[in-house]
Amino acid sequence: MKKFRNILTMAIVALFAMSACDKVDEPYLKSDERDNVIHRFTINNVEGLVNSGLKTVILTMEEGVDYTDITNLTPEIEICKYATIEPASGVAQDFSEPKQYTVTAYNGDVAVYTVMVQSSNPDDGKDILEFRFPDIFVTADVDNVEKTVFAGVPRDTDVTNLVPEIRVSEGATINPASGEAQDFSAPVIYTVTAANGSTCEYTVIVDFIIGDLVRKKVLLEDYTGVRCINCPAAAQVALDLQEDYPGRLIVLGVHAGYLAQPVGTFPDFTTDEGDEWYSFFGFDVNPIGTVNRIPYSGNIGVNSGQWGSAVIAELDKDPVVAIKLFNTYNPDTRALNVQVNLRELVDIDDDLSLVVCLMEDNIVGKQVTTSGLVEDYVHRHVFRKSLNGTWGETVAFDAIGITEQYDALIDEAFDASNCYIIAYVYNNSDKSILQVEEAKIME
Repeated sequence: MKKFRNILTMAIVALFAMSACDKVDEPYLKSDERDNVIHRFTINNVEGLVNSGLKTVILTMEEGVDYTDITNLTPEIEICKYATIEPASGVAQDFSEPKQYTVTAYNGDVAVYTVMVQSSNPDDGKDILEFRFPDIFVTADVDNVEKTVFAGVPRDTDVTNLVPEIRVSEGATINPASGEAQDFSAPVIYTVTAANGSTCEYTVIVDFIIGDLVRKKVLLEDYTGVRCINCPAAAQVALDLQEDYPGRLIVLGVHAGYLAQPVGTFPDFTTDEGDEWYSFFGFDVNPIGTVNRIPYSGNIGVNSGQWGSAVIAELDKDPVVAIKLFNTYNPDTRALNVQVNLRELVDIDDDLSLVVCLMEDNIVGKQVTTSGLVEDYVHRHVFRKSLNGTWGETVAFDAIGITEQYDALIDEAFDASNCYIIAYVYNNSDKSILQVEEAKIME
């Protein structure tokens, strides 16, 4: 009997030890402990537009569809498994007014998101979709929940005579009008009038803090191949990291090396530029990656198991260059114009270059995997070509920044709706990437 009690006591102790196990003992990415991001927010299969920078979620409900009472909608919310959210996912809420959700990371960091549910009735559309100052290469941050527009401008800007370009909802008008010069030394009220006559007022604020508005972004180049058995697992690592850092990690899948060469009916994603990069950096295996082309643990080629740590190290750095992309695409002629606006945020004495790339996402084709040959594998972030050469072109900054223009025709074989422009600025001396930006060619 005594032996039985001892065994029972040991079992109870073990059970409490298991239940008290600290989360830090689990094999999770270091970044997870500070993840306080809403990754997905849906109501009745309608997915919300999550803006982690502005801490907003906007759901547009289809006009004429019965979603029951807007005061009693139940959202499904995805966050990091170590974080908490209040109100909780699956709890009905009243969305007749904007609702605040608080996400608390494992380390205690808090982010408060504002969630707004709106109708897709086109006659009621009265949002500011874009607000920019093309003469000084600045695009403002538009908050369609708080109805504010904030633009950070260079300190030498004459804010008393700025001319904005403004894009609003279809059928709506705005007053003052787009293209009219304004004095932004004090906040300016803009009124947007919908097609049905309803109105909405936005407060536009301009201030001299451009550096604080730019977020550091990182480029992960995944050197992969259609006949590389371990490459799909590495590609999944890249996708998971993008979910961990929404809007801050940009991935470029570069097919190069022996295992990228197509055989038979395998797709050919190889490029001259990719082959040259692969050779220049001395790679001879797949998968292998670069994270801003910065050596990590002494090597510029980083194994996929180290990508997370390398990305964290780069995201911790302050941005030194700002990049804005404006794409204009004609689906009839397949002609693309890319405008790249660049600005230094700090004085940089080194020689810098700009590369502008075309990337196509979600291409279905053969791929070898650990489970065998997959006929309908979905290839992600496929590098298609550079618009300005393998190593781009040197850029020289001046006091107000610079603008570069590029024209290209999108190949008939490419799905334009899945194509993106990726532009990055790098240091010529060591090829390290200072900043990167990405924009879809069709919105």
